Amino acid sequence: MYKKLDGHNNERGNALFIILITIALFVALSYTFTQSMDTGAETVTQGQNILSTSEILDYAKDIERAVHRISAKECSESDINFDNPVVAGYTNASAPVDNSCDIFDTNGGGLIWQSPSNDLNDGSEWIVNGTIRMLNLGSAVSELVILLPNLTQERCIQLNNRLNIDNPANVPPKGDDAFTKGKFTGSFSVADDIGGFDTEILDKTTYCFWEETPDLYHFIHTLIIR
Repeated sequence: MYKKLDGHNNERGNALFIILITIALFVALSYTFTQSMDTGAETVTQGQNILSTSEILDYAKDIERAVHRISAKECSESDINFDNPVVAGYTNASAPVDNSCDIFDTNGGGLIWQSPSNDLNDGSEWIVNGTIRMLNLGSAVSELVILLPNLTQERCIQLNNRLNIDNPANVPPKGDDAFTKGKFTGSFSVADDIGGFDTEILDKTTYCFWEETPDLYHFIHTLIIR
């Protein structure tokens, strides 16, 4: 009788042990799965950030290359036309009628106006500007630049990191305050100086900067140094 009881107890003990092992394995597998999901989500987010900053940098370079292409066709700086079917206000009356100096025409630069993706900024469109002087570049006249306004601080920092530009105290370098964001239509005039506040961007052609008042962040790329 005692042997039967002992055997029964052993069976119950073995069954309990197996149940505990099963529970422990289930918990371990659940934790591992959760960690892998978190890591995967983080990797996707980082990938999206890289793609987003690449979109900004690539488009700015595409515009610059198109400007150089039409300049090689003997288009003067004042002939360049950024007129497009998406954003009004860029018509350059001085541009040739054959559209050979139009950035967004197959006879000219051959590009298509590209509005920024939803997650890049607050939805503001790119701005091509001829009233900004980039300090320590060229002479005492304005440059032809392209801007993407109103980015988040995080996106601005990511751009500068890609460009190997320091963000002092994890804040993008300071540019001009309340600068003019007018559209280029063929004429140049100096309205604002950018890049004279922080040495990190003093002689740079491309960077993201902080407009302290009214606390905004903008990406800027020089198309023509004058």
